[in-house]
Amino acid sequence: EAEDEALRNSVPVILGPQGSQAQMLVADINIADSLKAIERLLDEIEDENPQLSLNRMRRAGSDLSYPGVVTAYDDAVNRIQEFRCNVDGGLLRALQMGISIGAFHRCDGFQPFSLDSYRQGALDFQIAERPVIRDTLSKRDAIELHNQSQAPKEWTWALLGHTDAEIAQAKTEEASVTRQVAAQLIGVMAGGERRPREEDDDAHT
Repeated sequence: EAEDEALRNSVPVILGPQGSQAQMLVADINIADSLKAIERLLDEIEDENPQLSLNRMRRAGSDLSYPGVVTAYDDAVNRIQEFRCNVDGGLLRALQMGISIGAFHRCDGFQPFSLDSYRQGALDFQIAERPVIRDTLSKRDAIELHNQSQAPKEWTWALLGHTDAEIAQAKTEEASVTRQVAAQLIGVMAGGERRPREEDDDAHT
């Protein structure tokens, strides 16, 4: 009991005048209005940074075609291309510098280069342009397009990820099955031709 009394006495207490009462120091926030304000802020940020709209489009699962996306989001595409122009030059120089440092310290794989390689133009290269919006077909669309255009089956097998050895084996098995079916048809046709002749022979005898 002495310990409990000591613990109670150690708790800080603020005493107020008679008739006073405690009040919760929590602001009365209108959540609905706050969310609308946040949405307006996000829209303003997206207007200033249109490239953010591409990420929202991807998450929303839009079914826009490639020309439709390029037309609807041309401001975002232009902004990304502008950003790439500013970054690619610095990245190119950083890579050239890294090769020169590796050549100076004679690191593995850098033996063909030296500190003179940059001056001699041996480190000259370019970062190729690449599309912001990839104009590609899904695997299913590509297979359907091959089937509609009556493309060779090998192309479809390659799209499905089969190796050259697996494709060759599949072609061999397919040819073997085709020969077996042809042989069976020839046998059936030959048997059908013999029966009328045998019946004619029986009729003459």
